[in-house]
Amino acid sequence: MTEISLNNKLYNIQELRNIMPQLLDWDLQPVTGRAIYTKIERYAHLEIKLYPSDSYDNRVIWNTDQTYFPYDIGISKAIEEYLLFFSNYLSALKGNNIKLIFEITDGTFHLVDSDSRTYGYAALYALIDCFDKSYNSINEFKIERIARIKAEAPAYFKSAGMHFTIEELFQSLENIALTSSVKELVSHISDEELSLYLEQYSQNRLNARIKPKLSEEKITWFNKYKVLSRYGHLSQIGFWHIAIARRNGYFFSRYFGISNNPELKKYMDMHKPSHPSGQ
Repeated sequence: MTEISLNNKLYNIQELRNIMPQLLDWDLQPVTGRAIYTKIERYAHLEIKLYPSDSYDNRVIWNTDQTYFPYDIGISKAIEEYLLFFSNYLSALKGNNIKLIFEITDGTFHLVDSDSRTYGYAALYALIDCFDKSYNSINEFKIERIARIKAEAPAYFKSAGMHFTIEELFQSLENIALTSSVKELVSHISDEELSLYLEQYSQNRLNARIKPKLSEEKITWFNKYKVLSRYGHLSQIGFWHIAIARRNGYFFSRYFGISNNPELKKYMDMHKPSHPSGQ
């Protein structure tokens, strides 16, 4: 006998029961919702528009202002998991295979209090708000906080090294020695372990694993090329150096939002494994 644990990573999903009548009655006309999820050291704000897809699959459209809510801040996968569950739940309720467009129209990200799991909650409550505006209403205090965080966001993304252009990424990846050094930084961590850290939103645990290998000299070098954020965490550019070194760009693109760019293959080819002659 084989027993496998099926872990539930979609927290509070049972809250959808509160809008079951509205979902059954929904005529599939476009609806909009927003949510701001706050608790002690937790913050997430998300706004969404929901309407039927004209294709055979669900789609997410990230239609946000990249100045203060860029797609590549490492939260997209958590949001998309809730959206996909919602589509399947709606199809089950209506007894019909319904495909949807989830258009993310706005959002804000807090320097300290935001993480992927919190944005999963925000996605859930924004979906509920599409059908019940009274369930998780946004008061004036929360609206003021959104405005405050929007004002602070451009400086945050610039200083934290989390918001970067494609040109900056490629310029960093041109440095083969830098990529090799980043690869050595995580040489004791398998792809499976990295996946586990990212799936469970445990970058703090990952940072603890690499910290012993970070000398002052290496930190200075990595900071110069935005491999690390100002807080000593691996940045998205840092993760792309790992992806290139391990020739696994598709896997990391699921977490950091850059995929299907032919330039990435060129950089991966710089790190093809060498084989002894005659093999």
